[in-house]
Amino acid sequence: MKKSCSRCGRIHEKGIACPLKPASTVRRKKKGTQADRYRSTAAWTKLSLRIRDRDRYICQACLHDLGSKKRMRIGEPVEVHHIDPLEENFDARDDEDNLITLCKLHHEEAEAGRIDAEALNQIARANSKEP
Repeated sequence: MKKSCSRCGRIHEKGIACPLKPASTVRRKKKGTQADRYRSTAAWTKLSLRIRDRDRYICQACLHDLGSKKRMRIGEPVEVHHIDPLEENFDARDDEDNLITLCKLHHEEAEAGRIDAEALNQIARANSKEP
């Protein structure tokens, strides 16, 4: 079957690429890793909401003066951080002592290693013990 080309105006066989068609600039996303697939599950969504409730939707680094001196503003959203990264320790993905809420700035600092992971672990353990 032939069709008219919108780029050059000629008639091409269907499935033939026109030489005037620009190369695709869209990069295809890599296949998801085990960690990426986990982050899109209902179990992770439910657990992350439970951790946000446990930490009262407050950045724990701001609360305990960790990381940079910039402090969270009221109403700023928090993110749940895996202290031991999923890629390194996937078995600890659901361990509440390995999860803590951080604002975007402190989450980026924690991911880069500028906030002490042991201090975050101590805070998470203490938060898990509270009623």
